[in-house]
Amino acid sequence: MLETGGRQTLLGTAHARARARPATGNVHAQAGVWLMPWWWRLAVRGLRAELGDRAMPRSRQRRMNKEKAEVSRISVPHGPVKVDKSRSVLVAIHAKPGAKKSAITDVSEETVGVAIAAPASDGEANAELISYLAKLLQLRKSEVVLYKGSTSRKKMVKILTLLSPEEVYKRLRNAAASS
Repeated sequence: MLETGGRQTLLGTAHARARARPATGNVHAQAGVWLMPWWWRLAVRGLRAELGDRAMPRSRQRRMNKEKAEVSRISVPHGPVKVDKSRSVLVAIHAKPGAKKSAITDVSEETVGVAIAAPASDGEANAELISYLAKLLQLRKSEVVLYKGSTSRKKMVKILTLLSPEEVYKRLRNAAASS
């Protein structure tokens, strides 16, 4: 019996047991690292194959990389239409309040120019912008939200539906061409 730190065991600590093993051709066993047996690895593989991802939780890093890869698979046109982390569509808007009627004036690389038929006071222009974009994109007003820029001309609008960024970009382009 070996005495280890006030506790007596038959072979001592795990470290002493690992050192007492005969050296094999395995580099890890020679370094004193105890590997799991081959039958245990097969059991874990079988469980993982049977239950899928629920059996063994993946590390946070692998999970985050997988989510980033899924978001990057969505082909987003370069320009004012983007996708955020929650996979919602964001549209960069340059608002031009005080126009005679609401219309898309231009679609540039950075923003979508929108003339708004409401004055820029008491949030009237923001309400008109939301209702105009909802009508243009054929959505409900509750599905179009002013995300940033409530007091600025540079605004960010979030689309809360499963509408693809390509479809949003196409509808904005068509509206700019028809105006």
